[in-house]
Amino acid sequence: MSKKAPAGVSPCSTMDMLQFDMFPKPPAQPSPRAGDAPPLLASMASSERHALQVDEAGEVLVCGGSALQDEGETFVAHLGLGVEWGAPIAAPTPLAANPELGQAHAVAAGSLHSLILSQTGQVWSCGAGWEGPLGHGNEASLCVPTRIPALADVPISMIAAGRAHSLAISADGALYSWGWGKSGQLGHGDRASVHVPRRVEAIAPPLVALQVVAGDAHTVVLCGTGHVYTFGQALHGQCGHGACGCEGVAVPDQLTPRRVDALKHTRVVRVGAAADMTTAVTSSGGTFSWGHLPGCTGCVPLPTPAPAAGRAPLPRIASAGAVNDGCAVASHSPWERASCLRSAA
Repeated sequence: MSKKAPAGVSPCSTMDMLQFDMFPKPPAQPSPRAGDAPPLLASMASSERHALQVDEAGEVLVCGGSALQDEGETFVAHLGLGVEWGAPIAAPTPLAANPELGQAHAVAAGSLHSLILSQTGQVWSCGAGWEGPLGHGNEASLCVPTRIPALADVPISMIAAGRAHSLAISADGALYSWGWGKSGQLGHGDRASVHVPRRVEAIAPPLVALQVVAGDAHTVVLCGTGHVYTFGQALHGQCGHGACGCEGVAVPDQLTPRRVDALKHTRVVRVGAAADMTTAVTSSGGTFSWGHLPGCTGCVPLPTPAPAAGRAPLPRIASAGAVNDGCAVASHSPWERASCLRSAA
């Protein structure tokens, strides 16, 4: 019989009740040795415990596991290999060929769900369905990638995934969101979870979404104007609006997209997000970061110090469509983030 939840957790647990840190994390593993060359990839994404890669042929490879364990087995439906509970996958493993999906263009990774964007602009999902991040109108889990019907007639150019919410940008710059919404990370003006993709009305002409990224419970959107808009949980200052709870002050969540005014006179060309932090790169090459940063909490965008030699100041984006991971170490390269040794449970 297929398990529905790990021991001690109700099958109907919502994501805020299901605290992943109740499960022990694996010990840290060494990064690849200096000089090791990563495989040629078109796109990659990773959570804390699983990774997805798209190679140059458009094939998706997966590895890792999850924090959910029960009776000696691990929840692995988000790997898309046809198994809901089983053993973590230690080496990159290709998904079964799917003629309907065809070649993949990009991938995104939530804590317990995965998204795949095909080269034809269709979005596929698999993993845990709790709170609706799979976009199929229910909370059923899926252990093989399944196309999201609600987006079948909407050509999609980019995808992103937070802890348990999903996002997509259409070819004409419209933003869609679905999944867990307790902190307002869906941008619809409320805290409701949404089980099918829904357009974010606040991002509408003349605003055009160019890039979207997600932390655990906040969302960051780069618009064609070069301005950055954020929404969702703001407790750690990750929305960049000048308030955080670092001094015991109650900080309301941002329920609709709001421009980060500290950057309104700066043209941003790229954004990044992980856990409770946010980063931005400007057209002049400057970098800014805010939120729950290593050693401090920044409530507004602050210039990021120059990195040590050989390190990147920001999480490097391997593809315009693959922009999510659960690692908050800004100096880690994508290869370090997606390393199976770090992701396997």
